Amino acid sequence: MKRRDFFFLAVVAALAALSSWALFGWQRDHGEVEDLKAQLAQLQQEVQRAKVVRSMSVQMEQIAYQQKAVSDEQREEAQQQTRVANEMRRRSEEERQNALEAEHKAQAEERKAVNASRLAEERKAQAEERKRVADTLSYIALGRSLGSMASNQHEAGNRQTAAQLAYASWLYTYRYKGDVYYPTVLLSLMQVSEDQHTWAESSGAVGGIAFMPGSSNELVSASNYGELLSHRLADGKLSTTTLVSDKRYDFRKVLVRPDRSVYALSRTGHIVAYKGGDVQEVKLGFNPLLTLVDMADGQLLVVGRDSLATFDTQRLAVTGERRVGYRITYACRADGRPMLFDDKGFMHSVHSLDRIDDRRVPVSGVVTSYASSHNTHTEAYGTADGTIHLFDASGKSQRLLGHRSRISSMLFNGNRLYSASYDGRLNLWKTETEKIEPLPIIENNAWLTSICFDGSKKYIWMGDYSGHIAMTPVSIEEMVNSVRRRITKDMTREEWNYYIGRDIPYEQLK
Repeated sequence: MKRRDFFFLAVVAALAALSSWALFGWQRDHGEVEDLKAQLAQLQQEVQRAKVVRSMSVQMEQIAYQQKAVSDEQREEAQQQTRVANEMRRRSEEERQNALEAEHKAQAEERKAVNASRLAEERKAQAEERKRVADTLSYIALGRSLGSMASNQHEAGNRQTAAQLAYASWLYTYRYKGDVYYPTVLLSLMQVSEDQHTWAESSGAVGGIAFMPGSSNELVSASNYGELLSHRLADGKLSTTTLVSDKRYDFRKVLVRPDRSVYALSRTGHIVAYKGGDVQEVKLGFNPLLTLVDMADGQLLVVGRDSLATFDTQRLAVTGERRVGYRITYACRADGRPMLFDDKGFMHSVHSLDRIDDRRVPVSGVVTSYASSHNTHTEAYGTADGTIHLFDASGKSQRLLGHRSRISSMLFNGNRLYSASYDGRLNLWKTETEKIEPLPIIENNAWLTSICFDGSKKYIWMGDYSGHIAMTPVSIEEMVNSVRRRITKDMTREEWNYYIGRDIPYEQLK
């Protein structure tokens, strides 16, 4: 039983007891009756209030029940919402996982596509590279073939066709980065340019030639008939002036100083100086004399077979002499000072007559020529049997075989070495290649005794034992320009198809 019911019954019981007690004592105490009435009235009020309270309690209870029902409904709704939310979160997570998987799959497919595209591009690039290589090799082979045809046409007298083919030979070789110094390409340019010239200016063997400082068309030569000659080249013609002609002299070397003074060395023990139009003779105390080498401060080193002397070019006087204990085979200027080579396998660096440093030559055989390149730090030793020993910057050596006789002179121009020999050949060697082969530029019937560059290094000049002076172009650019000047018309389509090929795009060569 609830508290309010209990309270209500208690009130009713109290009223009943009070009523019984009042009726029972009515006769005894009227006053008490009045009191009882008053109490009854009070109790009735309390009962009434209790009813009100009960009614309110009932109402409150109903409201509480209603609120509880509402609360229960809200809780159930909230639980339902929670279940819905959880379900939505679950589905959302599933969708997110599906999306991630789809994204990963898409990325994998994209990577696969990219890899496939890259592979396709690489294969395309490889195919294009193979095609370029094939085209390159094809055009380089074409250039070499055209060079051979140009030489044949030139020998047959077909100068125009030869010029067209020689230029095309160079063009395709150069364009496709081939070797423009390949024999058929280079020789066709040399032949067709027709820039090789020979002049018979001396009565005796030309012992030495030298260019005036910085000049490309003024040079002097000396012969063993005592001739000291001055030459000037203009429009392909060589004009010669005699400076000295005396058969008492046997000139073997000529040297030109920066002040344009000329010194000729005679084997007979004389130095003949030509300065400002005057000729002076100085006699040394020994002979035979071999060569002159420039020293510092206006001094020349006079080199004999076994003796040395210093010569003052200002006073035209011998300033000192010295005998050495070996037979000198060759002398030149190297590393800024005279260098001597002997027949015992030693080389000697001359600082002065009182100071000569000796060291062993790094090759076998008698050295008859020496050259070095300041740019590539390459050295070449030419020997009496025609062998050239080449040393690169690292000290690695190679034997160059291409001459049959004594090496008389060598010149470096970068990686290109030019060698002259008593076998009459002027050879070109490309020293940067792995296998170095000779390329004959000149094949003469007489000994080549001396070679030198002109001031531009576009031409090499030679003196030989028969008294000839010759020049030959060694600059590819110069030869190409000369060949192109000889092209007066372009090939016809028929000529192009016949000589160059139908598959080669037509070009104007003029």
